Amino acid sequence: MTTASPSVQRQAANLVTSIKRRPITSPNHQTYTRLTISDLVVQNATPPALTIAPVTRAIGPSGRIRVSVNNQSLTELLGWAPGPLTWTRQGAWTILTPDASKRPAHRNDGRCSYLPEGRLRVSEAACRNLGLSFGDEVMILVLPELNSIALTHPARILTGAPLDLIGASNDKH
Repeated sequence: MTTASPSVQRQAANLVTSIKRRPITSPNHQTYTRLTISDLVVQNATPPALTIAPVTRAIGPSGRIRVSVNNQSLTELLGWAPGPLTWTRQGAWTILTPDASKRPAHRNDGRCSYLPEGRLRVSEAACRNLGLSFGDEVMILVLPELNSIALTHPARILTGAPLDLIGASNDKH
């Protein structure tokens, strides 16, 4: 269990004390207080610290992705050897890790793989699970602490973005 830092605790305390209570009068003239979600959510949360920044890469027509980050291959970053990869879902992310089952890879077994030339081969099933097709861009997050790679649809970065501003900026053009 982790404990919040003093600054986070202070922000939470300030948030609780500064919640605005909006009086509302019901049809029978009783007054009560309504809270909105914006009163409760911390708007300026600090983003997580990442060891390696995410990148986007194109998925080739055969499901291959050339991955190098800061001019380093996955072998250099994670110590991966060529072989099959297991993929699992965690929310909007697909997590790739070296397959520990020791089963040989088969063409249509649904697993992804790390190839000898340093590329990833993403199965069509994993791609479809991301809402992507061969030829699309994919966002890649290398997680050395977990010996894993996380993939997601690049549009996921818009989750939490001020989409109403995007619409407003299109109206000005």
